[in-house]
Formats: sequence, structure tokens, C-alpha cells
Amino acid sequence: SIDAYREAIEVAATPADRSRALIGMASGMRVNDRVDEGLAALAEAQPLAEQDRLALELARLHHLRGNLYFPLGRIDECLSEHQASLAYARAAGSVGAEATALGGLGDAYYLQGRLRSAHEQFARCVALAREHGLAKLEVTVLHMVGWSADYLLMARSAVEIGLQGVALAERLADARAAMLSHALVADLATRALGDLALAAVHTVRARELAEKLGVPHSTIIMEVL
Repeated sequence: SIDAYREAIEVAATPADRSRALIGMASGMRVNDRVDEGLAALAEAQPLAEQDRLALELARLHHLRGNLYFPLGRIDECLSEHQASLAYARAAGSVGAEATALGGLGDAYYLQGRLRSAHEQFARCVALAREHGLAKLEVTVLHMVGWSADYLLMARSAVEIGLQGVALAERLADARAAMLSHALVADLATRALGDLALAAVHTVRARELAEKLGVPHSTIIMEVL
């Protein structure tokens, strides 16, 4: 996708087209952990998007930049970028972009250690996604509702959320989301509920999916974000 967007940049007929291509390329770079290159692409795209007042593209741009700041530990900037993403999403009237931005805010608050605020934003994201049939977004964020609920001493609720995540991920054939939801249930069933039978079932499934995805067993929990 990075190569395809790079070609699109070369043939872009308008600043708006070039901006969209740069944002698309940055998205691919985020997945490949090419953080500096992704940030550079977004820096080039932003004035082009602002020039044509492309609110939806700016919502995506700020969300991506917030996600790129996350692994760098640039906490305040991560939060401000997701706040900007939410403002542009609402200006664009896009429910999908708004829900995505709420999920980003949850990540930013999580990074700050503000677990109640993180939980509230993740829950708002999931509720909005569910209301509007955005199942792929819902399943991506649902397990984080559970993990943040655990920090708020809501273990039983977190397990129920994990089971919902498992069911939805299996329906959507989303192996990564399924792995994370199984890991959530396995962890809390052991640590909070003492239900070793339930934990065993979900531990086995989480490991099977981790092997399928090439994720080391010891780093499954670290994949929550």
C-alpha cells in the first residue's frame, strides 16, 4: 500500500489528492512502524488538507499522528492530536471518524494513566460504533473497554466484555481481535475470578491465534494497543 500511495502522490492532480495520498501512505507506515517517515508524510499533508478545508481528511490525519506519537511516549501531543481529530470528525459529520477519534482519546488517556477517562472514551467509541453498525471498529476497541474496566475493579464486567469481543471477532473472522479478547478473559478468569477451567479454554485459544499471527506468547498482553 505504501508503494501504491507513493505512486498516487506522483500523479496527484490537485493538492487535495496529494494530501489524501500522503495520509494513506502514512497509514501504511504506521502499521510498519516507520514512525519518522509517517510523521513526515503527515507534516506535508496537513497544509494541503487545511488549504482545501478537508475536515474528514484532517480528522484522519490527526488520528494517525496521535497513533504515531503513542509509541514515542509523547503523551500530551498524543492527546491533543486525538482531540483535534474528534473536532474535525464532528465538523465533517462523520460518525465513523468520530467513533475512531473517541477510541484514540481512550488510548491517549490510557497512556497518561487516566484509566477512568480512558474507559469512558473506549466505551463511548464502542457504543457509537455499535449504534451505527460499525462492527469492525467495535471489535477493534471492545477489548480495551474490558482491560480498562479491570483497572477500575470491574473484573466480572470485563470478563463479560471479553466474551462479547470473542463472539464478535469470530463472527468477523478477526484473528487479532479474537486473540486479544481471549487473552482478556483468560487473564481475568485466573487472576480475578479464580475460574481455572474458563481460563484454560481461553488461554489455549489465545495461544493458537498468537501462533497463527506470529505473536510470541509472552507478548500477547502487550498487543492490547
